[in-house]
Amino acid sequence: MPWKNGGGSTREIWKVEDADGILWRASIATIHQSGPFSLFSGCDRIITLIDGPPVTLDFEDGETLTLETFAPRSFSCDRPVSAAIAGTSHDLNLIWRRDAVSVAHQVQAVKGETPLTLPPAHWHLVVVCDGAVGVAAGGMTETLATGEALLFGPTPKAQSLDLTFSTANGVVLTFGMTERSELTP
Repeated sequence: MPWKNGGGSTREIWKVEDADGILWRASIATIHQSGPFSLFSGCDRIITLIDGPPVTLDFEDGETLTLETFAPRSFSCDRPVSAAIAGTSHDLNLIWRRDAVSVAHQVQAVKGETPLTLPPAHWHLVVVCDGAVGVAAGGMTETLATGEALLFGPTPKAQSLDLTFSTANGVVLTFGMTERSELTP
């Protein structure tokens, strides 16, 4: 879907909503030109550059962040921010409503076979950012290519994954999202 400002487009991976709106949304954005990001009131974001030259984020309050490949950066979606780019880039975004969802994330550079343990969560999202990988968990195996994702849950206990790359190595980002109401008795 195209952005409101025309500066890029977004391919939505998954979105979960409740009666109050978005709980969380994962997407891969293509940034074609410099310009402002959309605001999402009451939400936070993790953004990870997955392809292209570094992107500079200039916040209205004076802070500057540089997005570099496979290095997640977090910030409030209430803060006005503009991106300055040197060329087309792609980034993975996870946006969540901070009053309703807690998020844990990790970047895993994988070489050959790599075990990975995910914390308990209501939803787990595994996104392959580079390479092709077999993801084995709970007796099932899925094969994912660059840009593909696997969503599963809930997992009330830590979840073990075995990752096996068919290429020499690669990068996987994992996110665990838990509704805050499920964290309190």
